[in-house]
This record gives sequence, structure tokens and C-alpha cells, in this order.
Amino acid sequence: MFQGASAKLICTAKGEATFWGFDTFEGLSDVTAADTYSGVSFFRSGQYAARQADVEAYLAEFENVRVVPGYFPESYEQATEGAGAGESARRRYSFVHLDVDTHDSTLASLRYFWSRMTPGGVVLIHDSHADGVRKAIDTFSAKSAARSFSTTGSQHAYLADA
Repeated sequence: MFQGASAKLICTAKGEATFWGFDTFEGLSDVTAADTYSGVSFFRSGQYAARQADVEAYLAEFENVRVVPGYFPESYEQATEGAGAGESARRRYSFVHLDVDTHDSTLASLRYFWSRMTPGGVVLIHDSHADGVRKAIDTFSAKSAARSFSTTGSQHAYLADA
């Protein structure tokens, strides 16, 4: 979520649905040799650190906003807390926006969320131009029958079958 710009756009359109925002707030932590841009090292540990309180204040005008600190994919499990019996393991998502910048976090996020998407749902991935994110997309796509497409620039999307 970094400073919350994309989150605010999503919250503006989400209606009554709950927005779940996940971030370490400590910046990138899983930067590897795969995380380059056109073969050049770009990302570094600690890059994109932000304050959770600042992001929450930025999104305070919206209802049903949950901001969860922590590391992927463990922090996603917090989204199941408070769900009804039997529902907790199967919370469903209609829209997921991934802007996690690194190979490992992108692949872990895709693996976690894809089986939890509602029919007709969308997973939108930012930074698909980055080498590590592109490699994660390629790895996931090779093992999935998911319909997907890339846009010009830095976006890639998966569409859950309706």
C-alpha cells in the first residue's frame, strides 16, 4: 500500500465492500537477485517504507477499511479472523490489487488469492515490467489455466471464470 494512493482509488469505487490493505510498512524485505528492472538492480531492502498510521489517516473517510501490517503470506491470514465458522478458511475476494514489487511476494500472493477469488473476480498486478514480477507472472501462468492479459506499461490482470 506504501502511502495509500491506489488504496484510495479502490476505496472510492468499492461501495460497501470491505477493503483489505496489506503492507509490511517496513518497506521491501524479500529482494532477491531476480528483482531487477531490465537486468539492472533497482529494488533494495527497506525501500517503500511507510507509516501505518499515516495510511489509515489517509483512508479514514471510507468505511469498511482494514489495514493489516505484516509479511506475506502470513499477514493475509488475518483477513480470516472474525469470519464465521467454516467461512474463515474460504473468505472470498472479488478484486485484488497486487503492488508488492518483488518476485517472491508476487508469486506467494497469486498462489494465496487465486483459489479465493469469486467468479468474475479480477487480480490486477502492478509492476509487471519489473523482471521479478514478470517471472512470478510467468511461473503462475504456466501452472494455471487462468485467463490473463497484459496492458501496455506495467499492469497484468487475471480474470476468474464466471
